[in-house]
Amino acid sequence: MPEYVLNRTHTHRSTHGHIINFVKGQPVYVPPVCVQEVLMFGAEPTDGDRPDLLEDLPHLEKAPEGVEREVALLTAFELLENRNQRGDFTGQGRPAPKVLREICGFDVDTRERDAVWEKYQTAKGEAQ
Repeated sequence: MPEYVLNRTHTHRSTHGHIINFVKGQPVYVPPVCVQEVLMFGAEPTDGDRPDLLEDLPHLEKAPEGVEREVALLTAFELLENRNQRGDFTGQGRPAPKVLREICGFDVDTRERDAVWEKYQTAKGEAQ
């Protein structure tokens, strides 16, 4: 029977239809369906076994910077030109930011995209 204690008096109205009355410092039974909710506002289990609330969050990696970021964009530009799918480019003929995010894995603002796109177009023109 899971019991939880809170450091203040509080009445919790669960999204599952349960009402739990906490009295400061006194253990209270919490239905298993409500455990995640009461943990989020500070209730502590009396048995001392506190589940990790952050275990379901995705691991976010740091976006590349500098040259690595530019190389990722240049590679994405080449991929987009080779596959040439509808929606990959904007009406102005530049790679769509949403598609770049899907390919690169990080947000690219239009100024950065335009600057690297110009470098890509210049290098491509010199190679021909």
